[in-house]
Amino acid sequence: MRYIPRNSKVKIRIYKSFTIMDILVMGVGLLFLAITLSSGLKGKWVVAGLLTLVVGVLMIPFSEERIYTKLGTVIKFLIKPKKYGGKGEREIGDLIAYETVEEEYIKNKDGSYAFGLEINPVNLFLMDEYQIRGYTDRIFAGVVKALGEDIQLLVIKTEEQMSFAERIKEENIRLEKIKDRIGRNPGFKEQGETITEIIEDRRSVLEEVALSGKIKTDRFYLMFLGENESNLRKIRDYARDRFSEKKIKTKDIKGEKLNGLANMYGALKEVEFKGSGMVVGDKTYSFREIVGFPEEVEEGWAYSIFSIPGTSAFMRITQVGKEEARKNIDRSILEVREKTFSGRASEQTASEIHEEGLRQLLYEIEDGKECVAEVDIIVCTESTNMDKSARKETARRIVQAGFKSEEMTFNQEEGYLGTLIRKMIPGESGNILPGTQIGASYPFISDEFIDKGGILIGENSKPVFLNIFKRDSERVNSNMVIFGRSGSGKSYAAKTILTGLFSEGVKICILDPEGEYEKMVESLGGKVLRASSGRDARINPFEILSSLQEEEENFGAYYSHLQFLEEFFRHIFAGAPSEQLDRLGRITGEMYKSKGITDSADLSKLTHNDYPTFEDLSLFVGEKIKKSTDAMEKGRLTDIYNLLSKVRTGGSLYGLWNGITTFDPSDNLLSYDFQSLIAGKNPMICNAQMLLILKTLENEILNNNGARRKICVVIDEAHVFIDEKYPASLDFMYSLAKRIRKYEGMLMVITQNIRDFAGSPESTKKTSAIINASQYSMIFSLNPGDMGDLVSLYSKGGEITPQEREGIENAPRGRALLIASPSRHTFVDILATKKTVEKWE
Repeated sequence: MRYIPRNSKVKIRIYKSFTIMDILVMGVGLLFLAITLSSGLKGKWVVAGLLTLVVGVLMIPFSEERIYTKLGTVIKFLIKPKKYGGKGEREIGDLIAYETVEEEYIKNKDGSYAFGLEINPVNLFLMDEYQIRGYTDRIFAGVVKALGEDIQLLVIKTEEQMSFAERIKEENIRLEKIKDRIGRNPGFKEQGETITEIIEDRRSVLEEVALSGKIKTDRFYLMFLGENESNLRKIRDYARDRFSEKKIKTKDIKGEKLNGLANMYGALKEVEFKGSGMVVGDKTYSFREIVGFPEEVEEGWAYSIFSIPGTSAFMRITQVGKEEARKNIDRSILEVREKTFSGRASEQTASEIHEEGLRQLLYEIEDGKECVAEVDIIVCTESTNMDKSARKETARRIVQAGFKSEEMTFNQEEGYLGTLIRKMIPGESGNILPGTQIGASYPFISDEFIDKGGILIGENSKPVFLNIFKRDSERVNSNMVIFGRSGSGKSYAAKTILTGLFSEGVKICILDPEGEYEKMVESLGGKVLRASSGRDARINPFEILSSLQEEEENFGAYYSHLQFLEEFFRHIFAGAPSEQLDRLGRITGEMYKSKGITDSADLSKLTHNDYPTFEDLSLFVGEKIKKSTDAMEKGRLTDIYNLLSKVRTGGSLYGLWNGITTFDPSDNLLSYDFQSLIAGKNPMICNAQMLLILKTLENEILNNNGARRKICVVIDEAHVFIDEKYPASLDFMYSLAKRIRKYEGMLMVITQNIRDFAGSPESTKKTSAIINASQYSMIFSLNPGDMGDLVSLYSKGGEITPQEREGIENAPRGRALLIASPSRHTFVDILATKKTVEKWE
């Protein structure tokens, strides 16, 4: 919350609330009254009474002025020419300020120049106070304080119809790629036709929205105005550097964009000024000025004015010299002090606070820590055929925001001139504000989230397009975590995103513990594999596969796989003595050697059939028992042979792992269904199978790297696979999250139970690391006890602000906080097109 000092721009008052002009008007009235009474005019007392009444009426306060001022404005309007161009009384050129529009600046007829900078907005309202101050105090206030007395700043917001041409073009490119892929691979035809249907449906939605013309977008500009061309370039460059500190994208306004701003009311040919608007063809532009500020405002206070639909907004900032500022403030202090002694108790208290604020401002100006500037704000409402409803809505929104405004009735030409991109003398209604409070106005705010090349995933105030594989200075990988309680909409969101990725040609592998994705995968022509089935989903644990860590750190695949088997054995033979498991590991190495598989073997030449199985290991142990002559050794080997009973022929786990690999991860879309395994309530077996699948997928990612095809690994209900006693699955997730980005891949982790996902302090280190290694987060509504765990998880990787926590707590079904980078946070309502939803419902 910021305190706005009352306006220090006050008129000189002779007595109480009477200004010099007031005294002059009353003096003229008294003069005429005296002349009337001293004359011999018949009925002079009646005339004197009427004259007194007229003067009294003229002195009645109206808004911020007196009636005589308003009357003068009306008379001036009636006398002045109101039509320009065509058959009008004035030339249209009289309304145009510029002489020429060059490539990067405007040259005005008065000899001044204008250089501009377009500012990308941010979602300021989701930040905490410390973050916000970085934008308001450091950036915008810094620019205002750097202006000096010679440069004027005009902040402009225009409203444009949002163009979907680029997004539609991107969908057309996707369709062409699918068509080309079908032509090269006839076997892809059925799946390609399904994808085509989804893309065409998305394109139709975009075309319909574009045709409606209902979705508008705001554009924000800083126009630097002055006589010195070199200084204007310097302040523009300085402003660009300040905004870049927060990674805010800016763009120098040049060429066609600059010409459009110079002619923002169109190519003027005929213009007529009426009492409440400027008429250009069938359009009416109505100008309203802000004449009063609330005493307390929120950060980003100008946004409430700049965000009014159907309007353009103009904030002209003119820095006041130190001497003039001192005089204004001294004059204000004297007037406030007069009110302190003459007003009611409540007024005295308010006046004392006002005086203290003015004194503090004066100290800061003297110390060079602060500046003051005159701020004039004009809001222009565009309507058709003098429609009054738009003007009324603008007035209502301004009042709702706590500001006072005037319609500039019979003074619309002055309103128009006040919006021109030229340096001009500040208006009478402007407010003198400290630079810091002007910085707090920060109007460059929007929740707009549109990535080039992105897929439509939902909406906030506008459609949201997310390109998960986008890369820039802030977005360095494509990993995503999705949190949300049961029924919050996280699965709907995941399916929407995955369907979009699949239509982009991304290869997708899903670890599905609850059978959630079966319908979607089958509808899209993918394959669902049952984790409990050895027929089409068996992974031979003894088949040596390369991992991402080996690839990056040059580990030998052979020895690394032996270490992996030790971990795998600890899962499936839980409770066995460590000495027994160590011996089993050594025997496994001996078995490999007997098959000709060593650290020097060329593994790339081996097929599924070349690797041993649990059956082979049992036979190998059996042979060792037969050959052993030592009773103690024979007993130890017999224990190991018995340990293997559940994984060889006839054992309870025979179907899972005893045999050659039948699992083929090369499908475009694959779901590995753990539902039946989880139903068996044996977490150790689930984790062991999880290890094998992740190991296989790592190898697939390596193989995929040669083709440079993007790949997405999805772990749904990730908390199911986390066991503090057997952390290997979590270790694999952590390893995958760190390394997959280098192989054109992404990891999507989804969970509803944050507490179980976080686990012990040791587990929390790794889960926090997974979050830190995830570029994107989608956070839906949570269970009451999970918010603290969420805040803790994010404490080291970009905090969840109080505003975001409140939004999450109150989020309806389907709404999520989307975090794409430190500066890109927004809430989004996830929406899927009709054809997309049909694929999973």
